[in-house]
Amino acid sequence: EGAINNGVAISDKLVLSSQPNGGYGIKDIKALMEKQNKVYEAGGAVSRIISGFEDSNGNVYQLQTRAPGVNHRKQGSGMFDATDEQIDKLIYTFEQMRKEGLYPELHGDNIMYDRDKGFSVIDLSLRDAFGEGLDNPENVIKKFLKSADYADDAYDADTGKFEQRVWDRFYMDPKDRLVNADTIAAEKRAQAQAAARQKNAQGINVAVDNSDVVEAINKLGQSLGTNVAQEDTLRAIKDSNSIVETINTQGGNIVEAVKLISS
Repeated sequence: EGAINNGVAISDKLVLSSQPNGGYGIKDIKALMEKQNKVYEAGGAVSRIISGFEDSNGNVYQLQTRAPGVNHRKQGSGMFDATDEQIDKLIYTFEQMRKEGLYPELHGDNIMYDRDKGFSVIDLSLRDAFGEGLDNPENVIKKFLKSADYADDAYDADTGKFEQRVWDRFYMDPKDRLVNADTIAAEKRAQAQAAARQKNAQGINVAVDNSDVVEAINKLGQSLGTNVAQEDTLRAIKDSNSIVETINTQGGNIVEAVKLISS
């Protein structure tokens, strides 16, 4: 994306944005896609670019995920009531962008805010388009706060309090913020574990639906390196659905569930 950008929502989850001839070329979009997706994968609050392509007239397009919420400067956006965690996530996002050599473009409506999901940064750039010294993290915050002044018709107490909160969070040791590299890593681990539990539970449900309880237990035992006696297991299972119920009572811990079922 760049200073010249036109985005059109094609669904509630996707946006198609264009770079008219003379804006970014396809090589730029590919480079942006690689860098921006790294920020996304690191837990930054940016859109994920799905693809980039060029038409016969030299216009370049990119398909990306749609950011939640409304423009942060919109009346009633609720931005001034953002939680400390949401502010920390925005600061973390700016940090990850800088790490990948990307710049926010804060002249337009390029920060979104959702009361539940927090801030999202859109329209990232490969360069400091307006020469504002955005290599300096303090300048990024200053520019963001300057854009936030427009959230109300005039500067008021709410704006001042919000600015102070942002600066307080910015100057805090990153380890003490509610969102940092460690918390993002922990969140990703938790998500991966939840996805694995769901996948395993779905696999069990399929087996249960097919009345193939023994095979389900055997597969679990093999994957976990756990020896499970079929006869004991079957005697312990009065209802095939108890497999799933037992796993649920163990907080999704399949190892403990298998031990409990076979005990």
